[in-house]
Amino acid sequence: MCFAQLPHMSTDQLLSRFREVIPVNEAGADEYKIKRYNDDINLFIKDCHQLLQALSVFKNQMKVVVPMKEQEVMYYKNFVNFLVKYEEVNEKTMLGQSAPDLTHHAGADPNTSLLNSKWGDELKEKLTKTASNLKNPFLHMHNWVKSEIMELNALIEAISRKEGVEAARNKAL
Repeated sequence: MCFAQLPHMSTDQLLSRFREVIPVNEAGADEYKIKRYNDDINLFIKDCHQLLQALSVFKNQMKVVVPMKEQEVMYYKNFVNFLVKYEEVNEKTMLGQSAPDLTHHAGADPNTSLLNSKWGDELKEKLTKTASNLKNPFLHMHNWVKSEIMELNALIEAISRKEGVEAARNKAL
């Protein structure tokens, strides 16, 4: 994604740019060490591909979980708002009722009220605070997985470019 925005350079251009920017004694390079490093890099690339497969599966799972958890957070916030409004309406109804038989429905009795009880203000504050602080941790995990995938792809692309530079160097020699 990021590499696509860079200007395209041929392998020869990259090699000359590297030679200009990175001072390396190419003549004194030990071929055995270079082969060993390349073998290590190839093992790393293999591991990267395995990680990318696992991260891709995890990312697809997160695509399902994130909206569900977002909905759960929304439901919790809606529940708190509903409970506050419900008890406010019940309190108004209880105070404004003239017929005694209508005040005995569930929730109209101050003894059964949640938010209008002696702990009501504290409970209301805790519920509201909890609802406003509630976040979806899976959203952060989803973003982390996406960034890991982008980083691994960038490493693989950089190593691929390095191999292209080495091939051009070997061709030139």
